[in-house]
Amino acid sequence: MRISSLVALAAAGLVIGLVACGSDDDEPGGSSGGTGGATGGTGGATGGTGGFIPGGSGGEETGGTGGGPTGGTGGGETGGTGGGETGGTGGAAGQGGVAGSAGTAGTAGTAGTAGTAGTAGTAGAAGTAGAAGSGGQSNCTLITYENLAPYQVAPGQGAVFYAEVDPNIEGADPDLGSLEFYEEATGTFNLGTGDNANYETCSQCMRVLADVTQSAVGKFFFQSKGMITVDASAGPTSGGLKATLTGVELIEVTIDENTAKSTPVPNGACLALPASFELYIEPPPPTWTCDLEYYRDGQFCDCTCGAWDPDCDDPANDVFDCDDGEVCKKDGSGDPICTNP
Repeated sequence: MRISSLVALAAAGLVIGLVACGSDDDEPGGSSGGTGGATGGTGGATGGTGGFIPGGSGGEETGGTGGGPTGGTGGGETGGTGGGETGGTGGAAGQGGVAGSAGTAGTAGTAGTAGTAGTAGTAGAAGTAGAAGSGGQSNCTLITYENLAPYQVAPGQGAVFYAEVDPNIEGADPDLGSLEFYEEATGTFNLGTGDNANYETCSQCMRVLADVTQSAVGKFFFQSKGMITVDASAGPTSGGLKATLTGVELIEVTIDENTAKSTPVPNGACLALPASFELYIEPPPPTWTCDLEYYRDGQFCDCTCGAWDPDCDDPANDVFDCDDGEVCKKDGSGDPICTNP
């Protein structure tokens, strides 16, 4: 590789497009209404004792004691049972007597007591709104990956990408973020479970190297949770990358220099990336003939690789594989050539 140290990986490629989203963990809110009642009281309309002009003691056509259509005691709105209209037993014919006195009209029934309205139900207490979810741990430092670029690409095996970390999380020395793939698989992967839970065994790995110098790294951070989705249109070994990371957090760890096993540091620091963001690096064109990681690496203008290297658009980048004093330009077909200024 042409990169002498990790510090030299300040790539000039595409800046990562970040889309921050908060997450909400809403607790259910309640508003249970109380039991409403409206119990009607007992309605009554009691009919009094009615009379039907009973005949007195009888003459020829005088009936005996006449039953009247007297209403019984009324409950609710129902009147009592009326007496029949049948007269009493007629007296025998004989000396006419005095006509009997007219019967007394029955007493009117008393209206029933009106029912009492039921007590209104009490409205249920309003539920408490759930607490808003927080993005990442509250004590984690929020960082972003910028200028992601391939560091090494091995078709059939995997790839390693490095990025600048913003903001600087430790001392004055630079911090670097890594995204490492040790298989070509595309799809969605959990970064915090199974083999991916340890740097020794992970296939999709994220790290942050804090305070990187030529000879040492101040602190290591390794993924503790989150998901990554790698799109098949630009997989890890394509020389580019199209991926989405969701809910990624990293914790401070030590890494065994012999086994690569990562061990969390007790009460160590933690980092969090934005809740969701996309990474995209354009893969090299099919006509590219050099190592895939040389395309748009932000360091050298590769002028002899069969296709135009976007790094050649920046005159500050050194021209690679041309003679001293030559520059890289496009010929009439748009292909790169080494030529004199």
